[in-house]
Amino acid sequence: MFDLSGKKPKISYPCFWSYKLILEADKDVKSLVSDALAGQESKISFSHFSKDKKYASYDVQVQVFGDSQRIENFEKLKKIAKFVL
Repeated sequence: MFDLSGKKPKISYPCFWSYKLILEADKDVKSLVSDALAGQESKISFSHFSKDKKYASYDVQVQVFGDSQRIENFEKLKKIAKFVL
């Protein structure tokens, strides 16, 4: 979905969008995501631990219906995670 011509990629909505979250390993990711996305259904899958097991990464999939919701979800997830990709 990366276009070197500088144009935005075409995304067909609705679709399931994946976010990669990295947060402290001791956090309750299910509760945090549920609170942040306020009622949106999500699928959370553990990805892996950092080498020192201080951080954990997760894949979070959410059905989105447009650009604004996709970006809004990203902003909400940034507030609860160390990093969001």
